[in-house]
Amino acid sequence: MQLFNDFPPGLWLVKRIDRFHFSHNDSESALVDVDMQKLPFEKVASLHCLSQEAIAELLGKPPGSSNQPNPPIRRWQMLAGYLGLLQAGDVIEAGRKISKLPTQRATIEISTANRPKDIRFADGERYLEKPPTWSQGIPYRVLNSFEYLMATGLESGYANPNLHITRTRCLVIQYGDVEYILPKMVVFQAFYCLNSRLINALCNKAWPDAAGEVISFHVYDSGIGTRVDPETGAWDIVLTTGMDRDFGSQLALYWFDPFARACITALYTEALADSQVSQGAHGRGWLASANIPHALRPTPLKLDVEGYVLRKYRPNSKEKDRRRFLITSILGSSWPLKDQVIRVELHNSGEKGEEQVPAPEDRPYQHGQSSVEGDPNAMATSNADPLVTSATNVFRGSEFKYFDAPKPEKQPKKTSKIYASGAPPMNDGPSTVVSAGTPNYSAAAPPKASVVKSARDPSQQFDLLMRMMDRLLQYGVIDTFKVCAPDDPTYLVQRNGLCCWTLVSAECRISRTLPRSGWELIKVKRSGGNNPTERPTFNRYPRCVLILSIKIEEVSIIIFEIEPRPTERSRFRLVGFVQQNPIESRWVGPTLDAIRKCEGTFELKQVGQIFSSLTDRPPQVRKHAYRRAISSQVNQLDNSELNEHVLGDWFLSLAETAGGDCRSRKALLENRFAPH
Repeated sequence: MQLFNDFPPGLWLVKRIDRFHFSHNDSESALVDVDMQKLPFEKVASLHCLSQEAIAELLGKPPGSSNQPNPPIRRWQMLAGYLGLLQAGDVIEAGRKISKLPTQRATIEISTANRPKDIRFADGERYLEKPPTWSQGIPYRVLNSFEYLMATGLESGYANPNLHITRTRCLVIQYGDVEYILPKMVVFQAFYCLNSRLINALCNKAWPDAAGEVISFHVYDSGIGTRVDPETGAWDIVLTTGMDRDFGSQLALYWFDPFARACITALYTEALADSQVSQGAHGRGWLASANIPHALRPTPLKLDVEGYVLRKYRPNSKEKDRRRFLITSILGSSWPLKDQVIRVELHNSGEKGEEQVPAPEDRPYQHGQSSVEGDPNAMATSNADPLVTSATNVFRGSEFKYFDAPKPEKQPKKTSKIYASGAPPMNDGPSTVVSAGTPNYSAAAPPKASVVKSARDPSQQFDLLMRMMDRLLQYGVIDTFKVCAPDDPTYLVQRNGLCCWTLVSAECRISRTLPRSGWELIKVKRSGGNNPTERPTFNRYPRCVLILSIKIEEVSIIIFEIEPRPTERSRFRLVGFVQQNPIESRWVGPTLDAIRKCEGTFELKQVGQIFSSLTDRPPQVRKHAYRRAISSQVNQLDNSELNEHVLGDWFLSLAETAGGDCRSRKALLENRFAPH
C-alpha cells in the first residue's frame, strides 16, 4: 500500500510517529505526524549489511559531526487508521513501506519492583541517573541527539517543532543492566490499534461511547449478549459485524476489567486536555499518552519487544555507561488474568443455535458490511474519509500476541433464525484508492480500508533460530548476521516481527488473495464451539520463508528456514549455501516457486536443482537439532533450545567450502561446549 503521495526520491527511515490532530478541514478523522530521516543509501540491501554499531550511529548524531549538516528530517501526516501498518524503524521508498532497519529483540519483565518512570523525552535531567562520563553543564535527556536524532533540520511549517518532539511521553524501565525507553505511541500501537475502526473510535469519543463501534450491546432473542454471567462470573461479549473473534478477549478486558477500562478511558481525556491548549492542525495536538492496560502485580508482566541499542556517549571511555535500548515495537505480552473465562460471539454470525426458527424476513446483511483483501498497490489517501456503504478493503498490519491468554469460548445460542433469502451480495473487488478514516455518506468518498492487527502465535521455530543466532554471535562463532528482506513488497510477510518471504504464487501475491487450500497456507484453528461435533473454523495465513545472511571470515552464507504449521514438528530442514548472487526477488522467486511445488519435502538430490539460481556450489542441508528429543505434545520442544554446537559447527563447515579459515573458531566452539 502506498501510504504517502508526492514522496521525494530515496530511502527514508521512520524516526517518530506521534501527535494527533483532530477535526481537520471537513474530516472527522484524526491525523498523526510521521517524521522521517533521509538514509544515505540507494538500495535497501545496504541496510542489511550494517553492523549494530553502524545502526546506532545512523540513528543518532554521529560522533565528531558538530560542524557537519545533519541528515534531512521531514514530516508527513497520515490518517490514524493506518497506524497498524507503520512503526519507527520502517523504511519508506516512493511512499510505501519496503523494509525496516534491522532491529534487536529482547524480553523484559515489569513488576512493582521496577515500576516504570512515566516521563517525557526532555525530562531526563530530573528523573534519570546521568552516565558517569557525562560532561558537566550539558543537559541530559531521555533521548539525546547523539542517541536518536530527531527535530534538527526538520522541514516543516509548524512553529517550534522541537517543543512537540521533546514533550513526547514515554516509560523508562530499568531491567537488569539495561535502561529501556518505551514511547507511549508504541504502547498505543501494540495494545489499542486492533483495527482502524477502534482507532478512529478512540480518537473521536470517550471509551463508554466508542465501545459501541466494536462491541454490540444489543439484547438478543437467541440468549447471547455482553454481560457478566451472574452464575459463573464468565465475561460474555458480542462483537459488532466485521470484527475478528481473535480480539474478543482483549476487548472484554477493556470493558470488564476496572484497571484496563480506566487506561482506555484515559486516552480521550488526555487527548482533550492536550488539544484544548491549541486547536487546529498547527496546534500542539495530542501527544500519545497510552498506558499498558495491565495492573502491576508481584508476578512480573512480560513483554517481548524489539528496537535498537543506542550509541554510548563516550564508547571508548574506560568507565562503563549504562546500556540504553529504544523500543520501537511490542510483539507480545503476558496475559494479566489467568483464570477468567471469556465467551465470545459475533453480531449476525450465522452460528446455529440449539433451536432453529424459520424467519420470513430477508437475511440482515448489507453490502457495506462485506470485506475484501486489500490491493497491495492501492493508494492510501489521508485527504478524505471513506464511504460508509462501501466494501471494506482489509490490510494486515503488525503482529501482537498474548503469550498465555486462554482461548475464548463461544457463547451458546438458544435459538437462531433460518432466513428465506440467499447469500449476501458479492463484493466489487479491491479498490485502487482507499481511506482508513471515519466513514461518512459523501458520494465522492473513497472505499473503506481497515488495517487489522494480526493476532497469531509467534513461530516457535523462527524464535528459537533467532535466539541461537544471537548466542553464536556472542560466542564469536559468526561475525554478523542479518535478515534478508525482499526488495519486492509483494513478497513481504511480517512474521515474529521479521521481514520474511511469502510462498504463495505470483497470482496470489499480485492480487493480494489467498488460495482456499494448499501447502503454502498456514491454517490456525479458531476458538472452539460448545458443541464438540461442530465443524471447526480456521484463519488462513500465507506460509513464509525466513532468509538469513551470515558472515564468517569474509564469507557470506545464506540460510533458508521454512515456516512450519503449528501441528508440524521439526519437519523442515535448514538449507545453507555460500552466497553467489545478491538476495533479490528475481533470484529468490524461482527458488520459492520450486519449494512450493515440491511442498518443502525435497530430497537431497533435488536441493541443488532447486537452489541453482542462487549458488554455483552445492547447497547443504541440516536437520533441526535440539538439545533433547521432541516431546509427545504437538509443537512442544523439550527444553525449547536449539543445539548451537551442532548448527554452529555447520555454519563453519559452510564457510570452509569457500576457503574460509575457521580453525580458531572451531576450537573456540569445541572448548565452549566441552563437557566439564
